[in-house]
Amino acid sequence: MKRLFYTALVVAITMVVAVACNSTQNGSQTAEQPQDAAAAKNGETAAATVDIKPGEVNVISEDQFIALVTDVENDKGFQYRGSVPAVVDCYADWCRPCHAINPILVELAQEYEGRVIFYKLNVDRAARVSSALNITGIPSLFFFKPNSQPAKIVGAHPKEDYIKAINELLLNE
Repeated sequence: MKRLFYTALVVAITMVVAVACNSTQNGSQTAEQPQDAAAAKNGETAAATVDIKPGEVNVISEDQFIALVTDVENDKGFQYRGSVPAVVDCYADWCRPCHAINPILVELAQEYEGRVIFYKLNVDRAARVSSALNITGIPSLFFFKPNSQPAKIVGAHPKEDYIKAINELLLNE
């Protein structure tokens, strides 16, 4: 009798956790859906609906990443679509180190305004990009500039490391 009780208890707890996790994911996804649906009705691409703000960290979807940064299914490799270098922070909402570096990225976006564009991409909602970029750890920051393959830094680092990477990899300073 005790065994049946404990089994039922475990099943009930598992179901509650699964429902809670699913409702959290669905709730956060619906915020992006109306914007993309409205763009589709008007014949616009998802990228056209994103208002890129220099000096800020711009949150983009997987489709916007493909439209603005690089096509992940290109046989020739990753070819950056922009003319201004970019830093793409691949993160997840549940990742503490991702949250820890966010204030650093906000500061860097302001410091490099007009010279570097900063994007954030949620890897939990970007399976194709995560797979193509071989993201095995987060945060993963990718450094894109025209006519070169992206460089990558994995993990949370001090601000000085990101400054050095931006100056050397993107601005050749």
